[in-house]
Amino acid sequence: MNRTVKKYFWSLSDRGLERTAQALRDPTARRFWSQAITLLSLCDKPRELFRAIPRDVFMQHWPSLKRRWKKSGQSQTNLHWWDSIYLTLVSKEKKVTPEKRSAYLQFIGRQIRKARLEKKWSQVDLAERVNIEQRLISRVETGKANITMETLLKLAKTLGIEKIDLGLKPK
Repeated sequence: MNRTVKKYFWSLSDRGLERTAQALRDPTARRFWSQAITLLSLCDKPRELFRAIPRDVFMQHWPSLKRRWKKSGQSQTNLHWWDSIYLTLVSKEKKVTPEKRSAYLQFIGRQIRKARLEKKWSQVDLAERVNIEQRLISRVETGKANITMETLLKLAKTLGIEKIDLGLKPK
């Protein structure tokens, strides 16, 4: 029996504890999200949590868990704690965080805005030429939209941008 599951779901029967332990290891399980959010709201010890939810599952699904947790109405006392744990683990693994991705998107967005302004086009003008909504142009230019490669290519072609600098520094 998983000690962490037993500690935080103490009111469940042995069968319920086993089913909960299985669900917490499997993000495709119907009860994964609700059980994970319950555990995260009660537990504040990474070692205990990772006994119940494998670390790789936590890392892969934290952004979705965080979003669902905010919508769930459950106590969010530990939400910022787990977010800081996630960001610490990400930085140790050298993965691109949402904050870094935002910086890249802003960098690309500035290039698109500069090219648009050089043509003296409004956002509406560009949106009509590319056949997308103006508000998406605004979100792209401010780095708030994570667009598809297809949309980026349409924008670049329409604006006559031959090369887009992604803002990545060579190693």
